[in-house]
Amino acid sequence: MRTRHQLISDLGLKNNSVSPEFLIEMLPDGLFQCKKLQCLLLGKNSLMSLSPHVGELSNLTHLELVGNYLETLPPELEGCQSLKRSCLIVEENLLNTLPPPVTERLQTGLDKC
Repeated sequence: MRTRHQLISDLGLKNNSVSPEFLIEMLPDGLFQCKKLQCLLLGKNSLMSLSPHVGELSNLTHLELVGNYLETLPPELEGCQSLKRSCLIVEENLLNTLPPPVTERLQTGLDKC
């Protein structure tokens, strides 16, 4: 039996850092069970880290994280086989925190967002 969260393909949670009552500092583990998730928009929140479980989102094609408090990206992003560099929206310095094999894999393909 499928639950509704397994059917989610797009989730937009942008711009929640403007109000203290809506701060998003971490993501619930259940989010990473959304195997059909393709687009995850988390820009301008208060995220301090991104769970290594993000690598379980193999269908993810678009990930926006710009405007958070991230210092690194998890190497498990390599598991997001459908994600390309052009659709990974992050500060440029965060890309330097990924191991070279991960950045090389992200660079493959000419897909645009």
